[in-house]
Amino acid sequence: MPAQQDPSSRPISSIEKSALFPTRAKIDEGKALAETNCSACHGMDGVAANPELPNLATQRTIYLYRQLQEYRNGNRTASEMHRHVQYLDDAALLKAAIYYASLRYPNKESATEPDWINGDDPLRAVRASTAGCAGCHGAEGNSSVPGMPSLTAQHPDYFITAMNAYKAGERKHGMMQMLVATLGDDKIAEMGLFYALQEPAPATAPLPGDPVAGRTAAEPCASCHGADGNATSADMPTLAGQDAAYLVVSMKSYLDGDRVHEPMQQAMTGTNTIIINDIASFYASEKPLARNVRKPLTTSQWLHRCERCHGIKGDSPDPRYPSLAGQNKTYLMGAMRAYANGARSNRVMHAMSEPLSDNDIQRLSEYFAAQTPRRAIYLDLPCVELDESN
Repeated sequence: MPAQQDPSSRPISSIEKSALFPTRAKIDEGKALAETNCSACHGMDGVAANPELPNLATQRTIYLYRQLQEYRNGNRTASEMHRHVQYLDDAALLKAAIYYASLRYPNKESATEPDWINGDDPLRAVRASTAGCAGCHGAEGNSSVPGMPSLTAQHPDYFITAMNAYKAGERKHGMMQMLVATLGDDKIAEMGLFYALQEPAPATAPLPGDPVAGRTAAEPCASCHGADGNATSADMPTLAGQDAAYLVVSMKSYLDGDRVHEPMQQAMTGTNTIIINDIASFYASEKPLARNVRKPLTTSQWLHRCERCHGIKGDSPDPRYPSLAGQNKTYLMGAMRAYANGARSNRVMHAMSEPLSDNDIQRLSEYFAAQTPRRAIYLDLPCVELDESN
């Protein structure tokens, strides 16, 4: 079944264009329709009493009209909305949209600019979670404690796998199991991204073996971990620059069966303490490289992307796109989450919303809700044919 076309992408029809310059009679007819069908939820003043519902005052005419059509035609699912609009024809839907677009929004104080508006650290929220790891793994994930692994240079996917292994008891370490037990999946993913974005530093602890001999012994490991210990696969750990004592303990755990991972257990078959010390020394002496992971946008950068379609401070200049200024914060948060998880279908909005963190959604919703919405006034300019002789 082909995907539904985004209503906002359609050109403006002549009937829709005429609605941008409504007569008093059309507004009054729309008011009568709104009183019967819309006011119980959205108010006659266009301000919803329920914060989970959208305000309609000053909303853009064509956006409202097309969304009402979507509800009537069953492309947007909300039983209460469908019940109210299912028997209304296009003319009636357009008049209701004209009425709400014509309303002035109740006066409200101008909002002060949030402190993040001129830029912010998109990883600030997760730093509080990683602070508890700093004593062993370093503030930025580069450990200086012998026997403790650095967390930099690893792909977030591998970090998630490792943490879940502690959660499941597949990795035996009482302290780590206790620490990760309280972390949710989203928080673990954020921490993995944080460490992947830090600049990795090589280990500084003394080497227990011969790195030259270790290079030769480690040749079979290159297919997974890279010739120099810098893995390229997201599910494989980078070993370059890792603490040698940690690597020794890890390899012996595989050899003794304390850590269960069949490929690693097979790889360690036939090794001994000397070989393990040499391999650990080789990897520890190599330079670790940062993974190719994209840094998340700041909330300010996300705001500028929103404003490309929805206008500066959420006052949409295009009657096909909704104005966000003055909208209910709870409604905006719910809408962004619905776009992100696919509950609301819109290809562009899904792509925009899916990468947003909870912190971004909270901030953007608060920002747009605090703005003063303004009615849009359109000018019907005559088309002028260019004189190609000039």
